[in-house]
Amino acid sequence: MVLSSVKAISGEISAVVSARELDFNQTNNEAKASFTAVAIAKSAEVLPEAGEVLGETAYSCEPAPATVLTNWLGHIISISGSLTPWYIDPVSRQPYCLADSQTAYGALEKYGLGITNADLSRIPVGPGEINTVEPAEADVNLVNRLKGRILLQVESYGEAWYVNPADGRRYYLADGQAALTHLSSWRVVVEQ
Repeated sequence: MVLSSVKAISGEISAVVSARELDFNQTNNEAKASFTAVAIAKSAEVLPEAGEVLGETAYSCEPAPATVLTNWLGHIISISGSLTPWYIDPVSRQPYCLADSQTAYGALEKYGLGITNADLSRIPVGPGEINTVEPAEADVNLVNRLKGRILLQVESYGEAWYVNPADGRRYYLADGQAALTHLSSWRVVVEQ
């Protein structure tokens, strides 16, 4: 959790976090954590104006021009002359820089949409990909609605999938490095 403010904050800050567990043991469902608030020194670095950037290599991400964003919702793009991939979230319509495996994993957490096994089974698996559910008949309406989305398989271990808008198939994103490799391989180079 990140709390930020342009004004000074004083007093107590609290957060409530909840999760659904599949076990029946209700005695182990609470945890407490403490944190310390510290002031962050202002930096002379200029952060990109468009999109969110996370990770140590954040400053290597140049801003994605807003003029190309609406045409590439759900796609992985890079601007001509740059190798840095950007994921354009189809819901928020915001670009997200995929600078490294850490930021790619951040995209899974930030944009992941929970999906049941029954619904996931109705989205065809990409060639050579693992299948963690019994395949069902493809649902064209569901596939079209979820193209470009990152899905989290909530009735299993939270496996992450990306529904490629180019072919309407889902691809397994095992971790940050796999996500970066897969997503970068589908990158479309866009002219400014």
